[in-house]
Amino acid sequence: ADDWEIFKECNHFVDVRSQSDVNTFITQWREINETDLPILFEHFKQSNTIKKQLISMMETAEVSQETDEYNKFKEQIDSLNDIVSSKMEQITGRHLIFSDKFAGAKNEVQVSAQTDGMIFGMWVNLSKNPRIKEIEFPGLTVEIPKAVAMTSLAIRMLMTPEKKFNDEYLFLFKQILCDFLQLPTPPKKIGTMTLRQSPQKNILVNISYPLRNVNSTQPALNFKVQLEPGFITDYVKDATVVQIIPNSDNSNQDEVGVNTQHISKVNLDPETNTMMFSSGVVGTFCIAIPRYAHFPLKMWEFTGTSETSVEIYIKTCLDVELSINIDKDGLCSCESPEDIAFKDLSPVSAIKFLMEKGINLV
Repeated sequence: ADDWEIFKECNHFVDVRSQSDVNTFITQWREINETDLPILFEHFKQSNTIKKQLISMMETAEVSQETDEYNKFKEQIDSLNDIVSSKMEQITGRHLIFSDKFAGAKNEVQVSAQTDGMIFGMWVNLSKNPRIKEIEFPGLTVEIPKAVAMTSLAIRMLMTPEKKFNDEYLFLFKQILCDFLQLPTPPKKIGTMTLRQSPQKNILVNISYPLRNVNSTQPALNFKVQLEPGFITDYVKDATVVQIIPNSDNSNQDEVGVNTQHISKVNLDPETNTMMFSSGVVGTFCIAIPRYAHFPLKMWEFTGTSETSVEIYIKTCLDVELSINIDKDGLCSCESPEDIAFKDLSPVSAIKFLMEKGINLV
C-alpha cells in the first residue's frame, strides 16, 4: 500500500459541504509523492469528482449572491487546480529523468494518460531519427521538422477543459499546451549502480522554437486536433486558433492575453471532425471566436408562460434565436435550436453551456 492507499483509508468520503473535509483532502493530497502516471490520473479523476460538486455549489452561491460562500468554493477549486498543475510538473520531470526506463525497442519514449477530458502525452527524443515526421498523442498530432527530430529534447502535450478569460475572445473546446523540454543529464552506470539526476521540483527547462543554433530554415509546426462529436456547428464555423499569453503582472490569474501573429493555416474539417493549424512557436493554444460576436442583441423579451415559469426570447445580431424557459425552481431549459438544446440547468450552467457551443450572451 502506498501513501495514496493510506490516504483513502483515512478518508472514506469527502463531504464537499464541509470546508474542513475539503481542506483536509487538499492538504493530504498535496503532500503525496506521485510516481506512477496511470495512478496519478486515477487521483485526478477522484479530485475532479470533488471539484465538480464544488463548482455546482459555487454556481448556486453566485446566483444567490452569497459572496463569502462563492469565494470559499472558488478558493478550494483554485487549490485543486494548483495541485493538479504541480503534480503534472512533477510527473513530467520524473519521466524525463527516468526516460531510459520507458524507452521502447526503437529507443523512443512515448507515454500518455487521460481522464475526464484531461489528456497528457510526452515524447522523449533519445534516438534522433531524421525520418520521424510526426508525433501522435491521444487527440493531437504534431508534425515536426528535421531540426526537431535531430535534437535531444522532449515534447509534452497537455489538453485540459480548464479555460481562462479573455475580453476579446471566447475560448472553446480545450486549452492545448505543447512545449519543448530540455533533457536532464543522462544517467551514468558505475558497476551495478545507476547514477541519475534527483527528481526534484523545478527541474523542467523549456526550449523555445524556432530552435537556437540551427542555421537552416525552421518551418512552422503543424497541429491536428481531434474534436468532440458535434463540436463543429454554424456557431463555430468561423473559429480561429489563438496563443494564450499569461498575465505578466500576476494581478488576475483567471484572465489572460492572446497572440495570433504566429498562427496560420487554421482549418476546421467537418468530415474528419478535426481542426488543423500551424504555429511558428510552441506554447498554449485554444480554439476561439470573438467573445461578443452576438452583440448587440436585436431583440429580447420576457413572457410569462404560467404562474410559475417565464420564457426569455433572444435574437442576436447574427440572427440566432433562442427561447429559454425558466421554471419555478430557477432551472433553465431550451428546446431549439436542437444543436444547442439543454434541460434543467442552473442559470450559470446554462450560460456556460451556450458559451461552449459558441454563443455568449453576457
